[in-house]
Amino acid sequence: MRSLWIPLAALLAALLTHSQASAGRVVTFDILLDGQVVLAANTLDNGGRSPDKVWRDLGSMPLHNPAKKFVLRASEVDRLNAFEKSLEPRVRDNRVVLTGKVRVFCRYAGDATTDSLTLIRKDA
Repeated sequence: MRSLWIPLAALLAALLTHSQASAGRVVTFDILLDGQVVLAANTLDNGGRSPDKVWRDLGSMPLHNPAKKFVLRASEVDRLNAFEKSLEPRVRDNRVVLTGKVRVFCRYAGDATTDSLTLIRKDA
């Protein structure tokens, strides 16, 4: 009889202290240069935001080298790290311009293509 009290007490405690969980979706922007991903940005939302609002968020999202967040082939890591190193010498006034066939893609908000993209760093 005593062994039955422990599971019942645990169940009762779980029911009394339950918390509501919210689902979210991962929103990822991939920035491709000449057909290859070179940068990415990620955030979470509740899934109910319009594509326009998701695109607006991109302006304040930090960009990162995908090789530092994901497990990739060694050749991909080398390519992405070399690209990141190539950006630093080109920075002028906290800005760098990517030129070529630039595509910004987001699964939930569509994509855009351009011939150049200016990236602005917040801090020196």
